[in-house]
Amino acid sequence: MRILLSGYYGFRNTGDEAVLAGIIEGLRRRLPDVELCVLSADPASTAAEYGVAAADRWRTPVIWSELRKADFLIQGGGSLLQDVTSPQSPVYYLGVLHLARLARTPYMVFAQGIGPLRSAFLRGVTVRNLRRARAVTVRDEESARMLQEWGLRRPEVRVTADPGLLVEPSGEARRQQLLRQLDLAPEQPYIVIALREWPGLQELLPSVVTLLRRRDEALLVLPFQFERDLPLALDLSRMLPNRVHLPRDLLGPADSAAVIQGARAVIGMRLHAMIFAAAVQTPAVAIAYDPKVDVFARRAGQPLLHLDEVTPDRLEECLAQTLTQCDEDRECIRLAALKEAAEVNFEVLMGALPKR
Repeated sequence: MRILLSGYYGFRNTGDEAVLAGIIEGLRRRLPDVELCVLSADPASTAAEYGVAAADRWRTPVIWSELRKADFLIQGGGSLLQDVTSPQSPVYYLGVLHLARLARTPYMVFAQGIGPLRSAFLRGVTVRNLRRARAVTVRDEESARMLQEWGLRRPEVRVTADPGLLVEPSGEARRQQLLRQLDLAPEQPYIVIALREWPGLQELLPSVVTLLRRRDEALLVLPFQFERDLPLALDLSRMLPNRVHLPRDLLGPADSAAVIQGARAVIGMRLHAMIFAAAVQTPAVAIAYDPKVDVFARRAGQPLLHLDEVTPDRLEECLAQTLTQCDEDRECIRLAALKEAAEVNFEVLMGALPKR
């Protein structure tokens, strides 16, 4: 069987690459002989990284050709059908689904975070395309509620969890190698910081810096979308001289999860920083700039502050809470539930694949 994967892949975004890694790993466990092709912004890099075929996501004739060759299309996960960052995102992904319908290639919408979609037209197009899907899974209750409000009644929308939860961290030897490359001694405690540019961030940055000056740990700043997050990481480095450690290039999902696993705590805006922290049971504080971060942090039991709530004292209070009130048994139960929910995506997929 040949399966085509469509998502925000090949853009050097660790979060979306974690989604892709989780999907590929889950597929290969269940379908050892599956042929995979990924629509990517950087096909050569994607092919080399994952050992799959990859095709240029920007060339419509290429997409059409791959759809005609595929037995099935998986679209997702991630926040693909939303028009907050750009209206081009839903237009592109709905266009791929429309092409799949024309090519008569069955498809599944997989573990997506839906919305917000401010355009009534795009909401209508979304519902029309999702009605034709073999299956739809979403990563949170809010996404399911939106689809219901927009009028999607079939297929049944299953609430699951992000496949990034299933990414296995790199092993201990690799983690130690990464820490050496970051000039961090193996025994040195560190906090991972994963911020991103967003309106209002510059106002809260002094609060983050004030808190970090009070702490003794080293600071590892992880840019999850390297080119976009790097200027902010360099700003933090200048504000906290001789304290900040910064990778020279993007860390992949398994390596990011590994360094988060070794951290004392995580302070993050990036969703997949919080997902990795939950998956490896590292204490974490979420700064919610988007509903997806808010929803996940509450589900994972992570303390959170919204952007307009961040002060040094509130941040310190949340950090103390996550460091001192960790109930191991409760966290293990919560993590098991999250990972089980992520696995449900594949159970639904197996029921949606064409019989051969």
